[in-house]
Amino acid sequence: ALRGRGSNLAAWLSARREPAAASPDEAIDELARFVERPGEWTTLTHGDMAPSNTGRTVSGWRLLDFEYAGVRPALYDALLWTLFCPFPPDLIERADRAYRDTMAAGFPAARDDATYVSARARVAAWRMLDLFHWQTPALLEADRVWAPNVGARGAILWHLARFHPLARAASSDPIVTAIATTTAALERTLRARWGAPPDAAAVWPAFRDRL
Repeated sequence: ALRGRGSNLAAWLSARREPAAASPDEAIDELARFVERPGEWTTLTHGDMAPSNTGRTVSGWRLLDFEYAGVRPALYDALLWTLFCPFPPDLIERADRAYRDTMAAGFPAARDDATYVSARARVAAWRMLDLFHWQTPALLEADRVWAPNVGARGAILWHLARFHPLARAASSDPIVTAIATTTAALERTLRARWGAPPDAAAVWPAFRDRL
């Protein structure tokens, strides 16, 4: 399915009359090969680490709802903070450091900066491209609910705003860079139309006193 995501991007760019600098189809094909065979990053992941799928018990935190569990790249579950949810930047960085430190015990590649940021950006690119399949250019005409306090437009803006810093950190990865070149053009035009992505304090009341 990932191999068809270039057409989804093209549809968005066409709807906004924003031409792509170059087709990312070849890069997306390479990304699909990484997703199919993540090599040393392969493991079983939960697959849906939304805040609503965690619970605090007397014996500690627990993960709930393993409906989307599967074998895939190990950094998939880190998408909760690296891509999906509008959290404060300091919280995102703290979560990522803790996850990386824990992962390194089972995935030595996580200790290498270049390898880690490349794998992280590739997984984020995969899921960001999927979002442009699920959310069509019909959003240009009207928004719809994505999650409590967040519309689908906000979700798109947030995904783009989070992906591009990850892509810049992995600038030596040609696959990530080729995809980011196209999505950066889309982010510019969508921000001009919709404004900035949602503020974490507006989405999560618990952060209002901190931001």
